[in-house]
Amino acid sequence: SAAVSTGANAFTRHPPGMDGGQTHPSQESMPGDWDRMQVPATGAPQGYGWQPTGAGVQTTAPALVQQMNAMSLQGQTPMNANHPSTYTPGTVTPARMVPPGVLTQPRTMPQAAPGTPLHAIGMANLPRPPFSAQKLKIRITSGDPKLPNLQEFLSLDGSSTERDSGGFLVSEMACPLESYIPVSPRHMQMTSAAFPNSAALFRKFGLPIGISVNPMATSTDPLDEVPLVSFGRSQIIRCQRCRGYINFMCKFTDGGRAWRCALCQFLNNVPEDYFYPLDQYGRRGDAHSRPELCRGSVEFIAPQEYMIRAPMPPVYLFVLEATTRSMQSGAFNAMLQGIKQSLGQLVESDRTKVGLLTYNEAVHFYHIASDSSPTDHKISVLCDLDDVFLPSPDDTLVNLSEFRAGFEELLEKIPDLCDAANSNGDRLAFGAAMRAAYLLIGSYGGKVITLCCSRPSVGPGALKDRSDPSVIGTDRERQAIAPDGTYYKDLALEFSRKQMSVDLFLCPPPTSPPLDIASLATLPKLTCGDIVFMRDFVGPRDSKFLTEAVENDLIRDTAFEAVMRVRASKGIRCSSFLGRFYIRSTDLLALPNFDSDKSFGVQFGFDETVFTQKIFVVQSALLYTSSEGERRIRVNTLAVPVVNSLLELASNVDPWSTLSLMLRTATDHLRDRKIEDIRKQLKSNVVSCLSSIRQSSQAQNSFPQPGTMLLPESMFLVPLLFQGLLKSPLLSKEASIAQGLRIDDKAALIHLLDAAPSEVMCAYLYPNFIPLFPLDGYPEAGLLNEGMRLHDIQLPPGLPSATSSMKQELVFLIDTGLTMTLWLGRSAAEAFCVELGLDLSQQVDLDVLPSILLHPLQTGEDRTRNGARARVITQFVASQRPTGTRITVALQGGPLRQKVESMLIEDKTASNLAYKDFWSELLREIQSKSSDH
Repeated sequence: SAAVSTGANAFTRHPPGMDGGQTHPSQESMPGDWDRMQVPATGAPQGYGWQPTGAGVQTTAPALVQQMNAMSLQGQTPMNANHPSTYTPGTVTPARMVPPGVLTQPRTMPQAAPGTPLHAIGMANLPRPPFSAQKLKIRITSGDPKLPNLQEFLSLDGSSTERDSGGFLVSEMACPLESYIPVSPRHMQMTSAAFPNSAALFRKFGLPIGISVNPMATSTDPLDEVPLVSFGRSQIIRCQRCRGYINFMCKFTDGGRAWRCALCQFLNNVPEDYFYPLDQYGRRGDAHSRPELCRGSVEFIAPQEYMIRAPMPPVYLFVLEATTRSMQSGAFNAMLQGIKQSLGQLVESDRTKVGLLTYNEAVHFYHIASDSSPTDHKISVLCDLDDVFLPSPDDTLVNLSEFRAGFEELLEKIPDLCDAANSNGDRLAFGAAMRAAYLLIGSYGGKVITLCCSRPSVGPGALKDRSDPSVIGTDRERQAIAPDGTYYKDLALEFSRKQMSVDLFLCPPPTSPPLDIASLATLPKLTCGDIVFMRDFVGPRDSKFLTEAVENDLIRDTAFEAVMRVRASKGIRCSSFLGRFYIRSTDLLALPNFDSDKSFGVQFGFDETVFTQKIFVVQSALLYTSSEGERRIRVNTLAVPVVNSLLELASNVDPWSTLSLMLRTATDHLRDRKIEDIRKQLKSNVVSCLSSIRQSSQAQNSFPQPGTMLLPESMFLVPLLFQGLLKSPLLSKEASIAQGLRIDDKAALIHLLDAAPSEVMCAYLYPNFIPLFPLDGYPEAGLLNEGMRLHDIQLPPGLPSATSSMKQELVFLIDTGLTMTLWLGRSAAEAFCVELGLDLSQQVDLDVLPSILLHPLQTGEDRTRNGARARVITQFVASQRPTGTRITVALQGGPLRQKVESMLIEDKTASNLAYKDFWSELLREIQSKSSDH
């Protein structure tokens, strides 16, 4: 029988007609817009929650099951109306109530704004992001997704009307609006809350329209929990034509005996065991209790038809560089510590398998002793690097629950067992070690977690030194960030076919030569793996970050042996995919091990000249194996209205999401285009869009005053964020040099941005400046009382990314998403160190400040002190960033001055204009382009 899980995975709806008018007491712990929105007096309370603008990804191409056949996965049999099933509606937990008259954190159906008011923007009122404490926290945690305006277009008696502006026809929904919970922006986020009705309008708009998607993203908001649904032995309800999954936008007809697919409009029969009569409004009476009909996100338990073998067990193979370089730097021991600290959670599954290899100029296999004799370890050494084979696979990959004592004993003794004394890293057989990993776990699949501190130099996959600092930011950079040869690409494709991913922990010490990350990163790029790059690794300073990164890599939510497809409304295609994956059969993304820290970008294009539907629907489906060995399908569906006006389309733009997609696209183009060409093309697109808006406003008799630009409010930040993109180290030679980037740094940056989530992208475009000291004017900022969650703290208001923030009496944290810098004003540095407990009577090393700031508060500490609150704020920001992100200390006027100045988006540099000058230049180009037309 179909059942909906309760408890941790319970889904909720919002019962109408609750008494009282207070804001819900838990609102401060949830992401979203904190401002109350009054519901018109003529209408009853509307849905409660948080409005996303995201969507799933992908196409109108062949079905997921057909593509699974191409991967040797058994296809699903056709749906049979007579197939036995007993679908029992799930329980509904009314966890959140809607106070009448007040709506907090709107999380409703996206809808096009009914009007398109334009505002004159000039030099006197240049837009900046809001720096309030609440908005700063939203940007740090979720990237500030756009929240479209709510309109009264549905009364709670179930009646609905089509909005005059051509927005949502709410009667098309499968469920009442008050029961609907949309997909979270953390799972899917769209660049616009509206979609163009024609290819001509799409081209005229100029900016990319697409989505970012992270199906496995975690959240502290209960509304983001994904309900689990089982159809038992029955078929999952899917469209017979496009193979899309049934969702909240499907329309039931013929008394409930048929349903129309929201993606391709095909009319499908309803199986007998899924039938339920329709009410007077044409909706199923049980829609509110069926997650697939009232939720934007839902997860199905996949039946036997979705697998050709038993689900794979979680397999973790650790491949560690064992050289004097890796051991003396402390990286080797830090990796071991991270593995040890994770075993308790890995062993929760009695199916988990583990193995260990080390390598230097040879490859070492370790035969793990059983728990009955945990000290009886043996080693096999493979010296023939060109003919890799397995000496004894039976006890080199073992079940962790049965061999835990022996594996822990091996981890303790491994520094003494592996012979590193005669290997300093100058002869490193990394390529052979990867081949051995492939042979060892290829029959299962799984994760290969690798430590590398030196450049591969012997055996297959050996690399030469290609580093040349002078090519940074020039046309020759393309060759330097391209892989050297095809060995690692070919190996990565073999890994992907065997459902194996590679996670690279790259930790070269200061004395290490360049690694050639451009070549090595091909492994995680095509296998949906991870990259953690810690340049100039120093044990006392960096071991803590590496250990935490390893632990997070092993214990986070992971989807094993996964594939994903994105389907969009008929006539719309997914024109490009951006991220870490391998594309099979045109549009099926192969993701051997997909985790909660990765996201993808998808851009849309038109297959037809006109899009006739009133609603654009996009749906992603992730088929994967859970760590418990259950095959599941996580489905995310998003719907936005279709508009026919450029101004209406522009008024629904999410500027952060749009520029993040442009950033991801630029990252992808760096491999095959000149940087200057990329910059020119991006600028041409922005100028074209703003010029089209200007022309459309003039067509409506709205003429800007001299020196001003007419824009809808949603477009205010586009020029500033675009300037942040152009001034970033990704596209600016000046910023790359100021931040001391080498070729390895640039290659790592490209691959990190490949899969970065929205909140990281937003901080990269416009860094967050977060005050840490003094906090006397903000007594609640950073206050973490006993029993509070770190996520629930308040932050102080942020500061602009400009020189005006660099006051000598301040200390603040600069968060760029991928890096964190502690900036110390000269007048505040001493007092701040005292607040953190440093003894100034002795020589103080400022490099110890990050470890102090990241040290958790202890019981009995005075939590109201500035120092304690600064620590809590720093820990909160670090918790929202990629694990292992290090904190650099910069003293005002010190050697890192140029690096810090390169992060000031609004300031002038030698080759980049200040914000006001950049805005004026854009305005001149817009006026020139408009006059040409």
